Amino acid sequence: MRNYGTQVEQYYAAHIRKSNGKAYVYYKFRIGKKTGWVWHGYLKPFTSGTTAPTTGTTGTSTNSGTDLVPVANANWNKIGATGVFAADSTLMQMFPNTTFSKYLYSAVQGYNNMDDGVDRPNYFDTSWSNTMKSKLGVQSTAKPVYIYASVSEPEPFTKANIEAALTKAGYDANARAKFSGWYIGGSIEPDSWADEGAYGGMTTIVLVPQS
Repeated sequence: MRNYGTQVEQYYAAHIRKSNGKAYVYYKFRIGKKTGWVWHGYLKPFTSGTTAPTTGTTGTSTNSGTDLVPVANANWNKIGATGVFAADSTLMQMFPNTTFSKYLYSAVQGYNNMDDGVDRPNYFDTSWSNTMKSKLGVQSTAKPVYIYASVSEPEPFTKANIEAALTKAGYDANARAKFSGWYIGGSIEPDSWADEGAYGGMTTIVLVPQS
């Protein structure tokens, strides 16, 4: 990564299952106007001298509004839903009374930015679903809802355009209100991050019932 610089400004994880059946984790990062990918095995743990906040399996959070918190109270700056991803906070808050999940947010960002489109059908597979349920502490019978939409450009994506895209996908305000109390992770692919297999305005949302 030395050719990119030293200060990573944004990143997220992509969980990829290859044809051999093995799962791999890659991180896509941005430094200035440059983006790149790195396999997690090349990274080393970093200790800042402070204790990271923890989240219990009961759904309570002590991490300053960055995970398992109502979307209305989430600290979007610390979460990273800023800059070209600022519309993500608008998107998720359009599902009132849902609970933001960092795990789901990372998952949908990874899905949106997969380079090889042929891998998409297997991204949210049974293995991913089981891991997700374990991390969120929900019942094994919980059935996630996946929403796919396309927000019209140009950027920045406006609330009106996001509303239109969700309504076109079958989720108007009344439909979205039915997800009150669910976990949510949603993201809109910015054009500056789009590459092979992704496009600007590509929108993915995952909602999971808490009980």
